[in-house]
Amino acid sequence: CPPDAARLSGLPAADGGIVHALRALHISRPAVPLSDQATVVHGGVWPARERRVHALGARLQLRGAHHDVYILRLVQQGVKIMSTPKEIFLELIRPDGQPERQLRQYEALHMCLTDPCNTYLRGNRKRGTTSKDRWGTTILFPEDAPGPMPDTREGLAVCPDITRWRETVHAPDLEAACTEGWEACRAEARAACGPDHLLAGFMGTGIFEQCHFLMGFEDTLTNLYAHPDEMHALIDYITEYRLTYVRMLIDNLQPDVIFSHDDWGTKNALFMKPEMWREFFKEPYRRFYGYIRSRGVIAIHHADSYLVPIVDDMVEIGIQVWQGVLPENDIPALQRHLNGRLTLMGGFGAAIDRKDAVPEEILTYARDVLRRDCPGGHFIPSITYGLAGTVYPHVDTYLNQAIDEYNAVLHVPDMHLPPVPRRSVHAAAAQTAPA
Repeated sequence: CPPDAARLSGLPAADGGIVHALRALHISRPAVPLSDQATVVHGGVWPARERRVHALGARLQLRGAHHDVYILRLVQQGVKIMSTPKEIFLELIRPDGQPERQLRQYEALHMCLTDPCNTYLRGNRKRGTTSKDRWGTTILFPEDAPGPMPDTREGLAVCPDITRWRETVHAPDLEAACTEGWEACRAEARAACGPDHLLAGFMGTGIFEQCHFLMGFEDTLTNLYAHPDEMHALIDYITEYRLTYVRMLIDNLQPDVIFSHDDWGTKNALFMKPEMWREFFKEPYRRFYGYIRSRGVIAIHHADSYLVPIVDDMVEIGIQVWQGVLPENDIPALQRHLNGRLTLMGGFGAAIDRKDAVPEEILTYARDVLRRDCPGGHFIPSITYGLAGTVYPHVDTYLNQAIDEYNAVLHVPDMHLPPVPRRSVHAAAAQTAPA
């Protein structure tokens, strides 16, 4: 780097006028010249600093700052030019966090799906096939489905009689089956993740889902009413299994995040009354997420469901990010209610993920979601599916384009003011009036 590059950067020169600790960081940016970008208060780029560093581009032989922008990180001087996806995510989960831009869906997370446990449990699930999992459940995975589903019809249920569940339900022995391959998996995952992303350990099929994978959906809900003692016992058994699973994952993969699935509702309602969810599932999940948090790992819960009646419970049991938030949950109202206690990730529903969806329709849909949900803060715009990507890849492309466009213009955050002002002119006058 020539001596005059230091002057252009506005930083003092070092080692005889040579700033030698510059490195290029590749950041995906919208196709907008930097000179055309406005100053951003919330949810976008910081062009003044970018333009200052961009002036060094020709001398440092960096690529043009249009779609793919190279931002210089002044390592030696300790000056942060732009936050990494990891840093933005960590800022988002702070109650008072103010990230500099919106994340592009899952960009902050590197999801590890190749750990020995996940490979053992789900490695035979392939799109377009039928298989059996380690619990003995038949799994269907149609070509056009966003994910696999259990088949418990026509006598296929593993647990046809809840009163005799101990005779037919046998959890996989992960400690015996998943002892090898961790070191190589961890090294590969960390290398792929890099320093700018968070490594996420994946855990599918949560406690409620495991129940209906074993006995069918209707029987699961019926048994909560008809056989509560047996259901409590089965749920405790599944919880112990998942605690063993997550302990092995944290001990051996050493992730930054645990990404756990369990759908608790439809798009418009919970599967059960809130009181019943609290009776059967709240305490098991308090143990599960409490353990994750006690290990210093971030807790993300996936549920593409309507969960408004239990959202305060989700905060209470230790969930930090709710991924899969459907638009039917009224995201702006949730943001006002939560006030930073829970980060919401979702907003892009499955309805837009269609083969016949055209670019302008996708962009219009995504822009409306961003306009409505981003100003409330603590929000990551994303498809509501429990893994990155859409069924039809072109949809993902245009969702990301809309986020890039949103990040390129000025946005002001919502201000959550109290419904009743703390002070008023009349109150102040009454306090200062002579007795």
